[in-house]
Amino acid sequence: MKINKSIFLSLALVVLFITSCDLMEDPSASVVEWKNQNITYMTNMKDSVDYVKDTAYLTTGKEYYYYYKITTQGNTQSTKPLSTSTVTMNYRGRLITDVVFDQTYKGNNPVNDTIAAPITVVANTLINGVTLNLTQMHTGEIRTIILPQELCYGKTKTGKILSYSTLRFDIHLVSFSN
Repeated sequence: MKINKSIFLSLALVVLFITSCDLMEDPSASVVEWKNQNITYMTNMKDSVDYVKDTAYLTTGKEYYYYYKITTQGNTQSTKPLSTSTVTMNYRGRLITDVVFDQTYKGNNPVNDTIAAPITVVANTLINGVTLNLTQMHTGEIRTIILPQELCYGKTKTGKILSYSTLRFDIHLVSFSN
């Protein structure tokens, strides 16, 4: 009986070891999987009838596609900010999983949010995709943008934002000055 118990115990330990190795996450595999999910998300955006597809050209000479939709029209009589303008804006940033990683307002509409806390920054201190969109917006406009990782943080992990993340922003341009 002692032999059977020791064989059983040895087999149990081997199974436990193998199982625990399988449960250990391979960080490189999960990064590749996340990157592929984000690429697929951007690829599938081409089928969205609600969004406008636009092109961004980076200083590297490469072009990248992003998508936007205007949810509230701004004052079309106003000028648009420059990349060097100081902008005051509300925003909500999300991953493709709908996880909110940062926001200045709660609820569905920043205009109706009495506790919204707009930020004031120079437009070109933000990620490329947000800066680009701000320079296309009129005061009061609210738009949703979907940005590929190349127009965001790329392979850099930043807080809750994983490497290679496609990001969605809801942006409200409150005001700006040149």
